Amino acid sequence: MIIKNGIITASFDESDGLTCTSLSFKGREYVYFDEKRKREGGTYGIPILFPTPNRVRNGFYVFGGRKIIGNRHGRLRHMPFEILKKRDDMLSAKVSFSPTDDDFPYSADFILTLKIENNSLTWTFEVINKGSEELSYGLALHPYFEKKGCRRLAVNLLKRIVLDEEKYPSGGLSDDIALETDVKKLDEDALFITDGAINASLFYEGAKMHIKASDDFNHAVIYTSPSMPSICVEPQSCATNAHNLYSEGKRDLASLIIVKGGESHKSSVSIIFEH
Repeated sequence: MIIKNGIITASFDESDGLTCTSLSFKGREYVYFDEKRKREGGTYGIPILFPTPNRVRNGFYVFGGRKIIGNRHGRLRHMPFEILKKRDDMLSAKVSFSPTDDDFPYSADFILTLKIENNSLTWTFEVINKGSEELSYGLALHPYFEKKGCRRLAVNLLKRIVLDEEKYPSGGLSDDIALETDVKKLDEDALFITDGAINASLFYEGAKMHIKASDDFNHAVIYTSPSMPSICVEPQSCATNAHNLYSEGKRDLASLIIVKGGESHKSSVSIIFEH
């Protein structure tokens, strides 16, 4: 499924979590699409990670007195969306969850609106809790951006979250936030707290790409290596293993979004291009 406005063209797979498979600005492609990773069920393009971005220790967590299966990167990225509205430059779609689901056992709707406006593409997310009990979730985008022609990265990092050998947060924070700004030399698989909502920029030959988001997205994962053809700059609303951190009392570090029964929550991420 394609939306466009003459400057930006974006393609999405509505049968596979509305993952963005292509994003071009003035004819140049900025998403690295790996068909092999898609066939193998891995992340590719720009998937939406919900309700459990990144890793979940032991594959489960407890919330509201209930043991819940926690899938790495969440289940939404493989779920088919129901298209609600479609225009040339926007679409809105829905996924519904049920209390019988083992990995998000709530009566809830996930509403996604994708809109191209001028030189930007925006994801707007709304989670509607139709039940009476609280639900909790984390949310992220996992973009694989083309590294070819990309020279420099800048991100408003505040703290590095110290990870253990299995890449789970140990509970500690570090002031060591220095990154190799030359993208070709950058070698990181790290989780950070950002200074407010994420504000990241990738500097390409001829254009800049900015990643900006609503206040919920106060974490960032930076993932690349000199051998990778792509760079991942991931806006996240939470830490890795967030639900288990929350259960351990590390609620600020976890940064879960909690929605009361009968209420809803909105957030958004934008990719903005600039010459």
